[in-house]
Amino acid sequence: MKVLFVLPDLSGGGAEKVTLSNIKALRNEGIKADLYVFCKKGDHLKLLDPEWAFFFSYEDKLAKTYAFKVLKDLVNLSKNYDVIVGALEIKSFLFVALAKMFSRKKTLGWLHKDLGVYFDITPWYKTLPYRFLMKASISQFEKIVCVSKGVQKSLQSNLDIGSEKSITIYNPFSFDELYQKANSAPDNKLLALFDKKVFISVGRLTRQKNFPLLLDLHHQLLEKGLDHNLLILGEGEDRKQLENYAQTLGVAGSVYMPGFVNPYPYIKKSDLFILTSLYEGLPTVLIESMILGTPICSVDCPSGPREILDNGEDGLLLPQAQNIDVNEAVKSICELFEAEEALPAFRQKMAQHKNQFSDQTVTKQWQVLLKSVIHHDQN
Repeated sequence: MKVLFVLPDLSGGGAEKVTLSNIKALRNEGIKADLYVFCKKGDHLKLLDPEWAFFFSYEDKLAKTYAFKVLKDLVNLSKNYDVIVGALEIKSFLFVALAKMFSRKKTLGWLHKDLGVYFDITPWYKTLPYRFLMKASISQFEKIVCVSKGVQKSLQSNLDIGSEKSITIYNPFSFDELYQKANSAPDNKLLALFDKKVFISVGRLTRQKNFPLLLDLHHQLLEKGLDHNLLILGEGEDRKQLENYAQTLGVAGSVYMPGFVNPYPYIKKSDLFILTSLYEGLPTVLIESMILGTPICSVDCPSGPREILDNGEDGLLLPQAQNIDVNEAVKSICELFEAEEALPAFRQKMAQHKNQFSDQTVTKQWQVLLKSVIHHDQN
């Protein structure tokens, strides 16, 4: 079985990273999984394994007439594979769909975001062509792989895609690699924060992550007497705004934003992981926190947290950020730390459910899907 995954480049996004993880997991099971990118650039280039077959059309930037060369190269490469996977909407979807018209190979799309949320926050003059191009691409695919049930439901309702056309397969996680990263030595300056409770969040400092709500929660929790430090790991264009807001609330002395660092030692040591996002696809950091045994508090944003936390059985599930009552949320968090059995119960539940995200479990699901796609016409 030979599979080619297709990406525009290897920039620092989660979809690119999880594609590399999936390729590695499939290869460990004896499947020839390779990668083609339009342009050889991005932070994740360093994650490439030299044993993989890695193809690209441009060295560092795309030419103005890149479309013809990318399509030509992809059609030629497709001849050597059983299945071609457009691993990120929308550019890779388009080129994989176009290449299929010439190569007649089996194709899949891999959808990482909630389309309903995207359409809600994007101007109509952009969503109109996006809808058309997505539907046209999907019509060429055997299946669409969705990273969560929420993403799958959103795909079906927003593009009128039948349920038989899509399937949910979670992103794969290597537990051993995660444990290894979590056991690496933390920075001594940050280690000093753990003299008291630490609540942590991880993500780009952007509007989507809704960190002002996190600062509001932090402020109110301190007012209620729940002494702790807040650690936010990530970087982004909203840094200055968040620093100013922390100053306005009077909590700058207990809020720490060191930028991009290895987050896993700090997630593992923290008392609570908090997610306040406006929207997600499948929030990787929640799954990583679950695997590392760190209790979770998350808003019920579309999509992913409700699935990951099993409707609130595996962690504290708050209302969506737009509807949240900060006082009620603070009360719920305080009750977590007042009730002796609450946090251990969450840890036990997480330990029971985390294996659904293991690379072994997910790889088996991909194997079943790939075999069914390849042999579909023979049945």
